Amino acid sequence: MNRRRPLQTLLSLTAVLVLAVSFAACGGADGGSDSSAPIATVEDTIDAWFAASRAGVPADKCKIETDRYKTEQYGGPGRPCLQDDANNMKQSVWAANIKIVDIEEDGDTATATVKPNAATDAEATVGLTKVDGVWMVDSFV
Repeated sequence: MNRRRPLQTLLSLTAVLVLAVSFAACGGADGGSDSSAPIATVEDTIDAWFAASRAGVPADKCKIETDRYKTEQYGGPGRPCLQDDANNMKQSVWAANIKIVDIEEDGDTATATVKPNAATDAEATVGLTKVDGVWMVDSFV
């Protein structure tokens, strides 16, 4: 009886399992990621915010807005943001690919000049603040 064969099989299966778990942790073959993971960059926050607006998904939009912004826009954080009519409607006015013209970062604040409209080349300004290490939308003009 060859004792090396069961050991080799066990080692091979262990290696396959480790690779499978590692692959799954990275988001799979499509490069996807966990939507609950914090957004690390100003660019990613801007893209996620406009994507949530285009899709009409208030939970995704509200989670990356500061409480100050939500209070100014909706009267408060939480339920007012989630139930806002505009947040619950698909906003096709926003382009699928937001053009970021310029970003100025200064510590925990940033200002981005963007071209967000699908039909025009008009510029807008997004103010962002880093809260607990995560960039969040703090103003939009």
